[in-house]
Amino acid sequence: MCSGNNYLCFIEAYVISDELYLEQQKVTLDYIKHLTALCTGSILLLVLLLEKFFTKPYVSWLVVIVFGCFLAAVLFLSLSAFGVLLSIRESNKMQNSVRHFTAITFILGALSFVSALVSLGVFSILNWLS
Repeated sequence: MCSGNNYLCFIEAYVISDELYLEQQKVTLDYIKHLTALCTGSILLLVLLLEKFFTKPYVSWLVVIVFGCFLAAVLFLSLSAFGVLLSIRESNKMQNSVRHFTAITFILGALSFVSALVSLGVFSILNWLS
């Protein structure tokens, strides 16, 4: 690939990996933004379901769980997005504490999102059948 001076080859490889790292972080940030948008849209869907279809819900305690999980997902995913933004700013010099914080908040956000979707599905099915 690179002929001549080994030092220049190392610098060229480092710049490419820096660009690749930046692109990966941008894709990750876009993914987090899409999940957050899905959470917000799902909250609006739940409000619509409660207002138009399920005026007297059969299992009303599931509504609290669904709202709580979606709100927790928005919170955790927003915190995760801050970690990704910080890593873009610092490039490959990101501290392990920020890396762990970002990973943990993303996992908690994803788990909250999946839990909210399952709860919303159970709520809808139970109320539709009753």
